[in-house]
Amino acid sequence: MARNRIEKDEIEIQAVRTQLKQVKEDAERRVGALERRNLELETDHKQLTAQYKLINEKSGKLTKQDEELRKQEVDISHYKARLKELEL
Repeated sequence: MARNRIEKDEIEIQAVRTQLKQVKEDAERRVGALERRNLELETDHKQLTAQYKLINEKSGKLTKQDEELRKQEVDISHYKARLKELEL
C-alpha cells in the first residue's frame, strides 16, 4: 500500500516536472518572440524618426523658398508699377 502511494506520488511529481518544463519552454519562446518584436519596433522607430527629421528639414526649406518667392513676387509687382510710372 505504501509502495503504491509512493509510486503514485512519483508519477504526480514527474507529471508536474513535465508541465513545469513545458511552461518554462513556452515562456522562453514567448520571451524570445517578444524580444525579436521589440527589435523590429525599435528599428521601425529609428526609420520613422529619420524620415520625420528629413520631412521637417524639407518643410523648413520649402517655407524659406515660399518666403523668397513671395518676396520676389512683391519685387516684380513693384518693378512693374515703377516701369509704368517711367513709361508715362
